[in-house]
Amino acid sequence: MARFFRPALPWLALIGLAAGALIALLVVFPLGLTIYRMFFGEGQLGLTGWNQMLQEPGLGNTLLNTMVFVGASGLIALSIGAVFAWLSERTDAGLGWASDVVSLVPLLLPSLAGTVGWVFLMAPKTGYINIILRYLTGSEEIEGPFNIFSMPGMIFVAAMYLVPYAYLTLSAALRNLDASLEEASRVSGGGIFRTFFQISMPAVTPALISAIVLILMAGLGLFSIPAVLGTKPETKVLSYLMYVVVEREYPPRIAEAIVLSMVALSVIQVALLAQWFFTGRRFQTVGARGLARANIPLGIWRMPARVLMLMYVAGAAILPLLALILVSLQQYWTPNINWASLSLSNYAYIFFEKPIVVAALQNSLELGFAVAVSGMAVATVLSYYISRKPGLMTRIVDNVAMLPATIPHIIMGIAFLVAFTAKPFSLYGTTTLLFLAYLAVYMPQAMQSSKFAFSQVSPELMEASRVFGAGEFKSFVRIMMPLILPSTIAGMLILAVLTMAETNASVILAKVNNPVVGPTLFILWYDGLVPPVAAFAVVICAINGLIALASMYIGRTLSRGR
Repeated sequence: MARFFRPALPWLALIGLAAGALIALLVVFPLGLTIYRMFFGEGQLGLTGWNQMLQEPGLGNTLLNTMVFVGASGLIALSIGAVFAWLSERTDAGLGWASDVVSLVPLLLPSLAGTVGWVFLMAPKTGYINIILRYLTGSEEIEGPFNIFSMPGMIFVAAMYLVPYAYLTLSAALRNLDASLEEASRVSGGGIFRTFFQISMPAVTPALISAIVLILMAGLGLFSIPAVLGTKPETKVLSYLMYVVVEREYPPRIAEAIVLSMVALSVIQVALLAQWFFTGRRFQTVGARGLARANIPLGIWRMPARVLMLMYVAGAAILPLLALILVSLQQYWTPNINWASLSLSNYAYIFFEKPIVVAALQNSLELGFAVAVSGMAVATVLSYYISRKPGLMTRIVDNVAMLPATIPHIIMGIAFLVAFTAKPFSLYGTTTLLFLAYLAVYMPQAMQSSKFAFSQVSPELMEASRVFGAGEFKSFVRIMMPLILPSTIAGMLILAVLTMAETNASVILAKVNNPVVGPTLFILWYDGLVPPVAAFAVVICAINGLIALASMYIGRTLSRGR
């Protein structure tokens, strides 16, 4: 037994510390330097960025638009997500496959592709839904009734995209809720809706607050939706303004972008502090999971509830994707569809006549693979190190690795632009810069996946291997790695999908020399190549969908055969 209680071998400490140092370089350094540059421009105290921000035309209107955009879309998403989570986890209206699709919408249909799809559906003159409604109502108007290029249109599309953030958080909490609480309500005469509002939701208050904070972080960082739908002054929001001052102004106003990003980051940190304050006190349910889960019978409301969930899936993924496919087969975007003239010419155009598209796809696929392998490797080492060597240092490393989850990607993009494009790194316009940024922003997802994998394996297995004479490295490779392989592969595929779909940081960091799919899609859109944009978006959705479904299939298959 003396062999087992020997201190950890050097490889664990050295590799763990090296991984922690890498994370610190990719997270703490760029953020710290960005905060420093907010007050010290070129090594000298100055308020250039603050002055530029305060002189920005329409700044007050932009901030107000941001509050309305994030607040309204977040409230709608929270309401829909809460209802769907309750229907799926606590009632007999749940649909297993539909529930999976709700959580996968951001993977199957990235926000940029979905936004373009909704433009084809609800553009004032040529949107297919508007045309159908005008025909059915006999209206002689040439526009409307909906205008996707408006604040309500932006809020609608953003709410569709933000629903999974609330759904995933609340469904997990409701799944673990003691069923006796709701049963007691029904026995006491509480109806379905009264039980939902007075028992179910208050019982998961910490998860509800977490969902609000997640939606706030995601909403402030949304760029694709405002960049496509909200470019007018009356609809401009903070994320789009940050992009404009960096990419659309010459010379770029980096100092102003830094201040704007720190304003957004400050709001998020205040929200996180409020979350810690409110969820750290007095939010405990009485009792335990002593009773088996009992689904609430909805009676006549069962079918309408299922239809409601299916309508969301259709609106969030199916309808925009169908619109993209239809426009991608047309010679030009027109409401008068000539079915005989539909062809694959736009796909041939983007692959054979637009070299930037092929380069973007190649770069994104390579980056997705590289980030998936590297990210999960670093996360696996860190998670193992944290679980085997608990202490202050490992807690700090863990918190640093999870920090990007609280920061919008467009802010991380600005931080990387500030930190790694000047000497001694000089990574401006390189694929390496994108790789490092992706590795940083998706490290929280990699850490969560690896932590889950380790939580499923009892440490007694490693201890038994060590007792019988195997070294730590051999025990890890022969015992631990085969057991965590299913979750590791699934996590790698999810990281690849997220990297392929990433747009917010990419629009800041990607240049002509290192194109990736998100910014390239914007280039085609701004050039007015509408059908090729649709074709490119369909290709992106197909690749992401295949990888996401492969992740689910491989994870489940390997788990069954483990």
